[in-house]
Amino acid sequence: MDHHHGKVEYRTSPLLPMTTKDETKAGEPAPSQVDTLQFNPAFYVAAWMILSSAIILLNKWILDRAQYPILLTCYHLTFATLTTQILARTSGYLDGRHVVRMTPALYMRAIVPIGVLYSLSLVCSNMPYLYLSVAFIQMLKGTAPIFVFLALCSLRLSRLTIHTSLNLLVIVLGVMLASLGEIKIQITGFLFQAGGLVFEAYRLALIQRLLNDGKYKMDPLIGKTSSLVLTLCGVAKSVSLIGASMVFWGTVVTPIQFLGNGIAMTGLVYYNLSGKKVQDISASIESRCSRFWGQRSTTMKFVLAAGLVMLGLGAFGGLLVSCGGRLGLRDYWRDGATH
Repeated sequence: MDHHHGKVEYRTSPLLPMTTKDETKAGEPAPSQVDTLQFNPAFYVAAWMILSSAIILLNKWILDRAQYPILLTCYHLTFATLTTQILARTSGYLDGRHVVRMTPALYMRAIVPIGVLYSLSLVCSNMPYLYLSVAFIQMLKGTAPIFVFLALCSLRLSRLTIHTSLNLLVIVLGVMLASLGEIKIQITGFLFQAGGLVFEAYRLALIQRLLNDGKYKMDPLIGKTSSLVLTLCGVAKSVSLIGASMVFWGTVVTPIQFLGNGIAMTGLVYYNLSGKKVQDISASIESRCSRFWGQRSTTMKFVLAAGLVMLGLGAFGGLLVSCGGRLGLRDYWRDGATH
């Protein structure tokens, strides 16, 4: 039983039997003997953000023209299977599979449920694009940590605490605000998105239980960078997708949705990083800013402050002029004033 940031995680015996070095198939290199091509961590993070955002926007574009989400899911899984097999045979990224003694019975018991949940998750995640905007879907995805944590609790891989409950409550309140501000909400799309989050949560929980011996990592990207970078990039990706939805599809995002999504994203960052790490980061930023500010003359301080104020006012004014109509701000305040 492990303790991490106030959470209690239960560990069961490994589900996957491991092979010894002598049991590795002849002609197959051991995982440690394979050199893989290495890039700067920024490359992996940028590739993840760009490709992940691109596939979401592409799915929306496709489903707007050909409303066959299940067929799109089949195409997705077929391509993923082919790519995985190519990587397995031409690189060392998947050599960890050689240390598992896989049998048909073990495959049906441990692997197939994860595959079924993955398929259901993809179908239910594609269906909402027929009913909801990309912006609102991204806001709803902010509740993903809640579903994952509840799935872990149901499988006795974690335990609910007061601290965690408060973190999750902030995320829920933020998403509720964003949902209340949604103009074109449809219950069918909402339910499909909720189903997709539930299936994905249990898929991740089963993977964690499957790989609980610590020899594998659920997300290879974390091995290239830090959880802080991934969390902040995930928030940036969500914001960029909301902006793309406004630009390409003319999605109307109300001020209350901006507020709700901001609250949810703040809760998400705090939940992923834990309070202690957030405090350390804040203290480090404050220390650096104070040191930088203290080294400047009075005149330079005035110039910098005036420049920041002008920059902020200019950016805010430009946002109102260029996006005011798209955001529905004028109609929002006019209707609010008349009521």
